Amino acid sequence: MKKESLNEELNRMKKLMSFDICENSHDVLSDNFVKKSRISEQTKQYPETYSVKYKEKASYATGDSDPKAFVGNFIKNVITEINKNPDTKLLFANGALGLVRVFIRTGASNSWGKPMKPDMDNNYKSMVYDDNPQFYTASESDVKDNRDLADKRAQSFWTSFSQKLKDNGVTFSPEMKPKFKSFIVDTGGKTDDKKPPKYKNPGQHVYVNLTFAATKEIEYETYVPTKEDLLTGAYFCDGTNSKGQLRMVTDGCSKFKDRRPSAFEIKYKPNVLGNPEVIPIKRWLFYWSDEGKINKIIRVTFDETGKKAGYGEVVDKKSVPLDSEEMRFMLKGADNSKPEDRYLKNVKAYVDNPFPVTQTNPK
Repeated sequence: MKKESLNEELNRMKKLMSFDICENSHDVLSDNFVKKSRISEQTKQYPETYSVKYKEKASYATGDSDPKAFVGNFIKNVITEINKNPDTKLLFANGALGLVRVFIRTGASNSWGKPMKPDMDNNYKSMVYDDNPQFYTASESDVKDNRDLADKRAQSFWTSFSQKLKDNGVTFSPEMKPKFKSFIVDTGGKTDDKKPPKYKNPGQHVYVNLTFAATKEIEYETYVPTKEDLLTGAYFCDGTNSKGQLRMVTDGCSKFKDRRPSAFEIKYKPNVLGNPEVIPIKRWLFYWSDEGKINKIIRVTFDETGKKAGYGEVVDKKSVPLDSEEMRFMLKGADNSKPEDRYLKNVKAYVDNPFPVTQTNPK
């Protein structure tokens, strides 16, 4: 994923907002402002920008090599795994997720009417078993038939599974060649339905390990809100907001319960990012000293896109300067043409002087 540098983001903000800030400032709009993505042209074959590893196991009925009973569930589960990560989910949705590695292990129980020597223990670890002619009585022909069944399980599974992956929009790297391994698994000389209780794992199984990667670069276009997209709101130490509603945003109020400002926030209007609700972007919490001055400001950043924690959930808290340029700009409603009356009257005034206890709601 291509991410814009700090200076690129600053330049974009200046152009769109006429927002003059110093080049080395780190108190700027969050790079979380993301409105949409763009799939670029493929620059090289299957760059591994992101990868998702997926593993799953299922078992066959005795003597069966048809995966139809579980292959649909495999597809469902692998798509669920892909969609857990917002980046690979985006790749998948845009047809930019490819399969680069496939490993399929299949097995058969160590029985073909009669017991035969296994080459893998019941925990699927390869090992060499001693010959025991009195127990391993299956013929060489039986052993071959059993191995052929394990091999057929791998091939049949891949034929069905690969087609379903393609049907769901997953592409395959031209260099990708699936690797197959098949084994006779120790199940006590019995088929899975008759194996002794100490053999916990099925011999008649398929195990799949897949690795997916980006087939194309994903580039995000940084979205910077305009003044038409935004709402602002204020909170007070008496537990109300600017509309007189009870909100209890009083984190930094300490002992004070009056109408001094406790916080200011900026938020999106409904449907700006496709969400029908008003979504908070950032909130500045004002902390008051015992003498009644603002001596600390904490900036709270919310997940306005819903990509990380969910719409409106807090993703970061950070102490910022008392004259934070970002805060001052947002106090103007993201409108550089407005004067700084809000900041000067409701913040700056109480950095320099105590809040008058007789003062009413600040304008």
